[in-house]
Amino acid sequence: MIILPKFLFLFQTIPIFIPKSFFKELDRLTSIFIWNKKIPRIRKEFLERRREEGGLAMPNYMYFYWAANLYKLIFWGMSKKNENIPLWAIMEQDSYISGSLASVVSSPLPLDKKLIPNNPVILGSLKIWQQFRIHFKHKQGLLSAPIVTNVLFPPSFIDSTFQVWANKGIDTLKKLFNEGHFLSFEQLQEKFNLPSSDFFRYLQVRSFVKKHFSPSLQTPPGSWIDECLTLDPSKKGVISYLYHMFNTAAAPSLEIMKKQWQKELGLEITGTQWEQITKFIHKSSICIRHGLIQFKVVHRLHISNSKLARIFPGTDDTCPRCRCETGTLTHMFWGCKSFQAFWGVIFDSLAKAWNIKILPNPLTALFGVTPQNCKVTTIQASALAYSTPTCSS
Repeated sequence: MIILPKFLFLFQTIPIFIPKSFFKELDRLTSIFIWNKKIPRIRKEFLERRREEGGLAMPNYMYFYWAANLYKLIFWGMSKKNENIPLWAIMEQDSYISGSLASVVSSPLPLDKKLIPNNPVILGSLKIWQQFRIHFKHKQGLLSAPIVTNVLFPPSFIDSTFQVWANKGIDTLKKLFNEGHFLSFEQLQEKFNLPSSDFFRYLQVRSFVKKHFSPSLQTPPGSWIDECLTLDPSKKGVISYLYHMFNTAAAPSLEIMKKQWQKELGLEITGTQWEQITKFIHKSSICIRHGLIQFKVVHRLHISNSKLARIFPGTDDTCPRCRCETGTLTHMFWGCKSFQAFWGVIFDSLAKAWNIKILPNPLTALFGVTPQNCKVTTIQASALAYSTPTCSS
């Protein structure tokens, strides 16, 4: 986190296009440092997940780069009359005489070369924007596109009625959709009080939307990218919010790990329980070391004898303690006979201290999840989440 602010300062200062190869090399160097020149034991995408979602919140430099530059693009869609719009944004808007920059940003990819200006600042920002959208495989147009002075909709330049529509609330294409479908003219009349004489203009807009944005006239996917462009850039924390949106959209699923634990434990882990398991990785203790240990447990990073035997055929896969059963992670942490007395003492001590009945179970022992039939206070649940996983570690 010492290096990230230095990069973030550069990302926010000048919109210079940086190829993905730069960030791949940066990730490679970071990986060498984190794993001490050893082979990584888990994908970096799992490390980059938010701490609340079971990750370690390792920064993704490329996502911060995109967030810092996308933050600037949001100002392109602001009105010049807005008191929060900075002067540089007004200058960039005025420098583009072909229409509105917001309409270029929301246009389908690839962008027509005629739409790209010679202004190096705007050119760099648009190249970064295209790089971002291609990465997330979102080449279709965005419904945050303005109707007035839209570079792909010539009638919006010569017919002032569309400005009247904007004043009535129909300022973006998103306002023309409801519950996934394109509104009829009668619905628009009722909602925005349009006169019957605007029917031809309605047909023009519908044809425009059908050609460039949604041939089926249904709401296209990718609404989260539209949401990015509609944020209020004058508020604090916009870059962080954008970064978390990118991270959430690209975060790998933990479903495989959940199924592996279910298979070994021989029981079903509900969605609520799994949410608690990932949340308790860091919330069960303020100690960073404890959080890292629990992260390794949940993500199954320990190399058990069972896993070692799969990697190196011929290796003994039995438990080194009991020498009887297969040494899976569940067996090593919970099921081994030599551990039964240990866990019995732990659960018995907790039951006596709180004067409640807590039966030994693997979800509580390994992950600190409170049993469903056990009534405990919030403080007791936190203590349970801390004490049992710490013992298993």
